[in-house]
Amino acid sequence: MKIIHCSDLHLDSKLSSNLGGIIAKKRCGEILHTFKRMVDYASKNNISAILISGDMFDIYDVTLNTKETVLHAITSNPQINFYYLKGNHDINTSFLKLVNVPNNLKMFGSNWRTYEESKGQITI
Repeated sequence: MKIIHCSDLHLDSKLSSNLGGIIAKKRCGEILHTFKRMVDYASKNNISAILISGDMFDIYDVTLNTKETVLHAITSNPQINFYYLKGNHDINTSFLKLVNVPNNLKMFGSNWRTYEESKGQITI
């Protein structure tokens, strides 16, 4: 079994502490593109799972573009299981409130309990 591990992606982060507005926005796009490239690499190299261990996001209101990009990468690769362990920066991110969770996305909370679908909503 082949696994890719990543963490601290901080997708949609403002990156304002060290970068100016234009450069921060460009860097944010580069990070999202790198996520897509990682998933493409996994698909082409028969990777069984991608483990995202914390801080995939950095803000509550994930932009529609980022949410759609991440979900498309996951749903377009049903042969890869995505294990998403939330970190301290994405504890309350709107992404965790998905109504339709892809079958190949497994999300874990801070207490190591898996999220389960219940009447179209995710519960802890």
